[in-house]
Amino acid sequence: MVKKHYLPRALDKRVRWLNNFAGRFDANGAALGFTEEEIQAVKNDAAMLSYASKVHNMMKGTHKSFTAFKDMLNEGTARKQQLSVPALPQLPPVPVPVAPGIFRRIGKLVQRIKARQGYTTVIGVSMGIIGPDQKVNFSKVRPHLKIRMAGGNFIIYWKKNVFSGIVLFINRNDGKGFMEEKGFLQPPSKLKITLPPGRQSALWQLKARYRLKDDVVGQFSPIVEVAVSN
Repeated sequence: MVKKHYLPRALDKRVRWLNNFAGRFDANGAALGFTEEEIQAVKNDAAMLSYASKVHNMMKGTHKSFTAFKDMLNEGTARKQQLSVPALPQLPPVPVPVAPGIFRRIGKLVQRIKARQGYTTVIGVSMGIIGPDQKVNFSKVRPHLKIRMAGGNFIIYWKKNVFSGIVLFINRNDGKGFMEEKGFLQPPSKLKITLPPGRQSALWQLKARYRLKDDVVGQFSPIVEVAVSN
């Protein structure tokens, strides 16, 4: 049994999560040693994300109604009755501006909260920063790699899910087969490309397995072939 990540994926659920987190942080932040400015910054983030989500939904509705209006004008059935122009929505007041990357900031803040003296599981549950238990069949899991090259490096994309990281294996077509390269904790991962002396290009194969704490688990990812050159 492992913990699922606490943060939901869907925007509407993230908005609700962040509003709850901001309220609970407002109630518990000072006792955990955070400043009024830090607490207010989270409240500002929550207000702006709620605003952006609400206005986005309003604009989608307006776009749909104007599309129907435009289509009726363009190819609708001829009649004497005039069409009414759809009303524009009344937008809510704009909150205090915030910087991009709200949930990158929140992720770092959650780590700081959990490290504070006075933090308890009860606080974590109330703030929504402890994920629910989930069952994982570790015999069948496997990562899926996406790789691009940039500046003499592999940039390796993979989904972390509930795992601690991945272990990468590379076949450099040098007769040695797949060799364990190194482990990575966070995607995207960067690995420097080094060809043997005298080689200008090669076709490499890469694959990986998940790591859960100290154990390598599950199956190998599908093999990805990449042409490399100096």
